[in-house]
Amino acid sequence: PPLPPGATPSKVTQKEFWDAGVIGMVSRVSWGTYHGNAACLVAFSFSLRSADHALRFRNANVKITFERHASSGPTQANPAVLVFAPRKIFGMPTIESKRLAYKVELSADVPIGPVEVGPTAKIEKESFYEKEHRFKTVGNFWATKNGSDWDIVYWDVKENRRAKYGIPDRLNVGVVVSASGPFQGIVEVTVDTPLKDGLFGFPWSKDSPVPFYPGVPKGPDPRAVDFEKLTEEDWRAM
Repeated sequence: PPLPPGATPSKVTQKEFWDAGVIGMVSRVSWGTYHGNAACLVAFSFSLRSADHALRFRNANVKITFERHASSGPTQANPAVLVFAPRKIFGMPTIESKRLAYKVELSADVPIGPVEVGPTAKIEKESFYEKEHRFKTVGNFWATKNGSDWDIVYWDVKENRRAKYGIPDRLNVGVVVSASGPFQGIVEVTVDTPLKDGLFGFPWSKDSPVPFYPGVPKGPDPRAVDFEKLTEEDWRAM
């Protein structure tokens, strides 16, 4: 049965495999406006417990799809992503120096007449370059296949491939959604490990959608409820 108003759960997902696991929580819900239109600010916190060696979390993907709630009226618009954070986070780089050797052959003109092998000039060179490896988190928005709005937001988290220390054990994200009525979010988390790609995807069952009801907050309200006025410092504090 659907959850009653005010019963938005704190925990939205929990997956475990041996000593590794992921727990996702709703840390705050605030209702307000975005440039004069009704909107909802939702913040999520994900704990990523990476194991050693074969179950080290190399990469992770967090995807949240927003859709109308079952109790939504027929005239209610579909929820859409308006703004989100973080957009990009980069760790300190590890510099890898490489040497590249290459050879170029410059053929002479092909002569007219009987086939002959013309003279060839050869040039051998070496060059040195440096390549950066670093941990990074990149967020972006997307749309469902038949959707007309940006109803998906996602974050890709990738380890420093040179250092191979895995990814951070905590990811905090926030998103402002246009919402004039109740809506829900479908949270999906997958991770890649040296043992298996796409862990916590198949064969795990999908979690239930997370409902959000107008006027039912959770956690502290931000400094401003007209969300377009939130500054970079406000987002960082959340």
